[in-house]
Amino acid sequence: MAYKEKDTKKWTAQWFETDVKGEKKKRRKRGFETKREALEYECQKKLNNNRNMNMKLSDFVDIYFDDKQNELKQRTIKNKRYMMEQHIIPYFGSQKINEITASQIINGRMKCRQKDFQRHI
Repeated sequence: MAYKEKDTKKWTAQWFETDVKGEKKKRRKRGFETKREALEYECQKKLNNNRNMNMKLSDFVDIYFDDKQNELKQRTIKNKRYMMEQHIIPYFGSQKINEITASQIINGRMKCRQKDFQRHI
């Protein structure tokens, strides 16, 4: 539900999220110039909240970086994205998150270390 603040004349997006404990929490973001912007933001948040671990890791990475856009510095995002694209997505990007096993992660780490070791020889 989007509404206009009387004092600032800006639009606010408001939605509900379910936290880890299963409790519903009201969330909002203020400062939109138009109602349309507020509704689009609200819709995107609702879509992101309805996702589960039955998605590809590469899709999750995109959602993660979209979510962290306003929390992290651009340099940090650039470095993290590089590390994900170089070392993690090549091994697990096409797999669903809930299907990745601990042994696959360990094997991926070993391959990555071997690749780095061979690069330094």
